[in-house]
Amino acid sequence: MIAGGVIVAAGRGERFGQTSKILAPIAGRPMLAWSLDAFGQCPAVRDLVVVVGPHTENDVRDLIAGGHWPTVTGIVEGGLSRAASVANGIAALSDDVDVVVIHDAARPLVNHHDIQRAAIAAFKHGAAILATPVTDTLKRVSAERVIEETIDRSSIWAAQTPQAFRRLELLTALGEVTNSGWTDEAMVFERLGFDVKILAGSRDNLKVTLPEDLDIVDFLMRRNLGML
Repeated sequence: MIAGGVIVAAGRGERFGQTSKILAPIAGRPMLAWSLDAFGQCPAVRDLVVVVGPHTENDVRDLIAGGHWPTVTGIVEGGLSRAASVANGIAALSDDVDVVVIHDAARPLVNHHDIQRAAIAAFKHGAAILATPVTDTLKRVSAERVIEETIDRSSIWAAQTPQAFRRLELLTALGEVTNSGWTDEAMVFERLGFDVKILAGSRDNLKVTLPEDLDIVDFLMRRNLGML
C-alpha cells in the first residue's frame, strides 16, 4: 500500500481573527510544522502535498524549505472552496498512490499512529475517518434559540481529520458531486452511498478555530512534550 497525504492549509482563518492561523505558534513552532512532522513519521505515507492560500504561500514555502520534511513532494494553491482545494491537492499526488489521507492543518495534535491507522483502514474498507463519540447533551434549537428537541447522542460522533480514502473511490466520488458545499470528504462518500469506517480518535486532536483554541492546543502540546 502506498499512501499520499494532503494537508489542507488554505483557509483564511476568518473566525480565528487573522489570516495566518496555520503559522500561529504552538509550543514555539508554527502550527503547520506539527502536522508535517506527524505525516513525515508515518511509514505508509510516501508523498505529501500541502495546499496553501495565496496569503500564506510564501511563508509556507519558506517554512518547508527551512525544515526537514523529505516526504513533501508538492505545495499547491487552494481553490475558492474546500472541494477545490482538496481536488488540487489530490491532483498533485502520483498516480500510483493507493490511498489518500486528507488532514486539516488546524489540527496540529495529530499523531503518526492515527494517520497510519486511517490509511490502513481505508485501504481495507475504502474509506475511514477519525472521530470521537459525543458526550455532551445535544439540543436542536429554533432560529429564535428556543430548544425544539434533545437529540439522542448514542450514535453521534464528532468527525475529525485525518480522513482517508482509496484513491480511485475518492476520485469517483468527487467526480459525481455537483455541489461544492460539503464540509468534509466523508460527507461526499456518505451522500453517494459509500461506506465510511469510523476509527476512535483522540480527544486531544482538537481543531483550532477560535483564538482561545490556540491556548488550549498549546497547553496540550507542551504537556505531551513534557515541557510543563
